[in-house]
Amino acid sequence: RKWTRLRRAFIQEAAGTLYKDGLKQFLDLGSGMPTENHLHIAVPDARVVYSDINPVAVSYGQSLFAEHINIDYIYGNVRHINDIFNAPDVRRLIARREPVAIGLNTLILFLTEAQNGRLAQTLHNWAAVGSQIFVVLQTRAEQIEAQRYEKLLALSAAAGLPMQLYTLEQNIAMMKPWQPIRIQPLAQFLGLPDDFITEEDQAGMGITFHAAFFRKEAA
Repeated sequence: RKWTRLRRAFIQEAAGTLYKDGLKQFLDLGSGMPTENHLHIAVPDARVVYSDINPVAVSYGQSLFAEHINIDYIYGNVRHINDIFNAPDVRRLIARREPVAIGLNTLILFLTEAQNGRLAQTLHNWAAVGSQIFVVLQTRAEQIEAQRYEKLLALSAAAGLPMQLYTLEQNIAMMKPWQPIRIQPLAQFLGLPDDFITEEDQAGMGITFHAAFFRKEAA
């Protein structure tokens, strides 16, 4: 629950930071169940497209934002990212020639290294120079207790959300050719005390959450 709250706080804080830096359009991938206080609250004049593969989240989001001409919620599977690019509401709200802020939420966890690499490259090809990706990187230590880690993976698979944890170095490598411009522990990014994250929060596997920003520097 603590990590979930921090991730949501990051989305709002990151969106506000990017907005101040001049990014006025946002494509949020794997948005999950929408709320009234999601990232659009931090960027009131921006154009925002949320997306997810959960039909319940999409339906609720479309209802929630029905009266907002600059916000929409679409069905979108990042494994078929070109379908998202070509969605009518993305084409209406996202100007290809302008930098765009792209949120990845927890998607990296649920894709293989190869899938993450292809997604990063495709996003880089599509986005304008100056675009940024903002994401919380949920990382593990290099050396972990294999039995404990396998148990975590089995629990997530049993819950219907099979995932894979990567090291910080693997996460950064998967995002190429995007250039990392800011990566720091999530609690530090949010201005929380050094002892806010405990050993128990790290699940005995060195699990750490990092606030990360990557930028497209050149075509």
